[in-house]
Amino acid sequence: MAFTPTATIAKDNTRPAPLHIKINGSKTNASKKQFSITVGKAPKKNKDEKHALNFLNNMEKSLKKNAPQPTIKKHSCEKISTSGSNRYKKLADSLKNYLKSKNRPSSLIDDIYKASTTTHTDFELLIITAMIESDLGRVTESKTSSARGIFQYIDPTWISLVKRYGQKIDQYDNGVISNLAKSDTKRIDTLALRHNTRIASLIKAYQLQNESKILSIYKNGQRINTTDYYIMHMLGSSQARIFYKLLNEKSDNKLADSGGEHFQEAVRLNPTFFYGNNNNSLNATQAYNQFHRKVSQQYKRLHDINEKYGDGNILRSKCKLPNVQTVSAIKTTKDHRL
Repeated sequence: MAFTPTATIAKDNTRPAPLHIKINGSKTNASKKQFSITVGKAPKKNKDEKHALNFLNNMEKSLKKNAPQPTIKKHSCEKISTSGSNRYKKLADSLKNYLKSKNRPSSLIDDIYKASTTTHTDFELLIITAMIESDLGRVTESKTSSARGIFQYIDPTWISLVKRYGQKIDQYDNGVISNLAKSDTKRIDTLALRHNTRIASLIKAYQLQNESKILSIYKNGQRINTTDYYIMHMLGSSQARIFYKLLNEKSDNKLADSGGEHFQEAVRLNPTFFYGNNNNSLNATQAYNQFHRKVSQQYKRLHDINEKYGDGNILRSKCKLPNVQTVSAIKTTKDHRL
């Protein structure tokens, strides 16, 4: 799916958090539990929706065979505790106060929070994605692609996700997905559900959980952070696999000339992440830094919103990373949540 950056989302002069690349050799008991993750979508996956669905199913089978469950649990933190739920309730209240101050609807925050608690998925991961993609519902229709809704899903991606998670959604929404089969305009009605923030949030939450397993393979055992999940959200599984292969190889190849047709189109449609200030195509490491900067800006913005519209006294996320070695040889501090 195509993502059109919105200049008003974050301040360009915000100092990004360090880029996490290599994990320190020593690990404490606390560090094994504390790290960040994020979220997935493609600028233009496959034209054949059935092929896209088969790809995800085959990937899941491969994961069961190649990635033991203990390893997966070690690298994901989407399961939240009761204390985490209480923390996120305060953060949700801050976000609703912020939207109300802008005379904008705040019900989408309730829907995202409900999806988080229903599926036990990290609330911040859902919020950060919605902040980058639609500025929390301010921009829900792309002018350059079929992307729609608070998470900006393009048509084929959304159709495949509804097929994949439809039965789970029906458990919480009175069979709304299965009832579409009776409609004479099934495809149109299905695509319209992207504007249903309750359903879109539930699908994104389930997608997050599936992506934690896929990313554990793509990153070759390295910890997953919020930046990784946003890369998956933008590129989708198949194109993200190409990106992480180049990243793991530390390739100097320009991304605009790498991968196949779909990957190159993703690069072309998202210049904010794949091109530098002089319009030069970036390599994988440089592009990762661009993604990380955007995600870091949104965490800073989220903190500022809570300071101004909440009590400003919220515990740090359980998804924060432990101290890690970064590209700039700077270690993160205990206050970093990325």
